[in-house]
Amino acid sequence: MDALVEQVYSECCAIRPTSKQQALRLILGMGYSGPAAVAKWREIVEWRTAYGVDSIRQEQAEAIAADGPVSFPYREEVHEKLICTSPCAFLSTTGCPISIWHAGTLNVENVSLLTNEKVAQWSRAVYEYKDLWITEQSEKSKRLVGYIQVYDMSGMNWRQYSSREIAEKLKAALQTGGFYVEAVSHMFVINSSTLFAAAWRVAGHGWAYTKDAEMI
Repeated sequence: MDALVEQVYSECCAIRPTSKQQALRLILGMGYSGPAAVAKWREIVEWRTAYGVDSIRQEQAEAIAADGPVSFPYREEVHEKLICTSPCAFLSTTGCPISIWHAGTLNVENVSLLTNEKVAQWSRAVYEYKDLWITEQSEKSKRLVGYIQVYDMSGMNWRQYSSREIAEKLKAALQTGGFYVEAVSHMFVINSSTLFAAAWRVAGHGWAYTKDAEMI
């Protein structure tokens, strides 16, 4: 494994400098395939360059270092017109940050007033913040740390779940996670009703991205 990490790390650095921690995450996330890990890194680099994600990371890092409030672009609009979330609101006993998505707050009436680009910008800032957290925690603890995603389905109704506009906006919010390989340690779906459990099996819409989630 050490040899594979060194190989992937070297090849990834030839594309763009990275860390051995990132190389390990890529290897684990891409099924221990060196070529797939390097290819994924190239995809990630292209995405980060296209959307200026490095500058977002710098802003989030400075906010964390200053011990001030961390802000995300369009946070109020996302919360008012799409969904209320609590990024890294709690810590697990193992030091993993826990984020909660309150599905019952999905706003069917006003979601059309929110653009996909605003949702995507908000999402990139949130994911960078979480990635900074787990990267630093992994360095300190000398073990690979991931964050925990909790989807609280209490109060969610069929109208919210079946809305195509909701699904479109959730996709814009959640697909960012595809560029943060092996960053999630656990996903939980809590307070899910019989209706939601049946709907989950039939269709996924935006929630389909939350694969391997445990329903409670």
